[in-house]
Amino acid sequence: MAQQPTSQKERNDDYYWPVGDFVGPILFIAMAIFFIVGGLRMPTRGASGFVTAAGFTPVLLGSIVIVLNLLLMYLILKGYGYRSVIGWARSWMQDELTRRWFVLTLIIGGYVLMVGRVPFVLANAIFFAVVFSYMRAGNRGQIVLYTVVSSVIVAIIVPWLFALPVP
Repeated sequence: MAQQPTSQKERNDDYYWPVGDFVGPILFIAMAIFFIVGGLRMPTRGASGFVTAAGFTPVLLGSIVIVLNLLLMYLILKGYGYRSVIGWARSWMQDELTRRWFVLTLIIGGYVLMVGRVPFVLANAIFFAVVFSYMRAGNRGQIVLYTVVSSVIVAIIVPWLFALPVP
């Protein structure tokens, strides 16, 4: 954990605080939730039930990781205050590169949710169309061309060429 600010100027500065100590736990909590969900989906065979099942360890470790990271976030907010989080978020959203990274991450998350629920070629076409439109890769005709070519390459040619199964 980073050291506490020593002067009043450092305490008032919205940008002087350990961002990694606050954002890191959010990512670790997300990972721990995946561990817990995966552990709960594992089969339970045995006389003692879930305690002796293979999924008990990921559930236990995921719960511990969540508790410890919530404690770390509490200590950061207690030491630096919520104003530092608001100042960091404000500066973060004003940065064009960071905003693009965040939006593209959300688009990729949507793509991951589509795969397996929507036909693979259609999922790729929607993903590429949204990405190319958001990135302003050209005019509408170029975006349609890029989308069709990319979808055909990723969803048809590459799996055929390497004998890969598609979702």
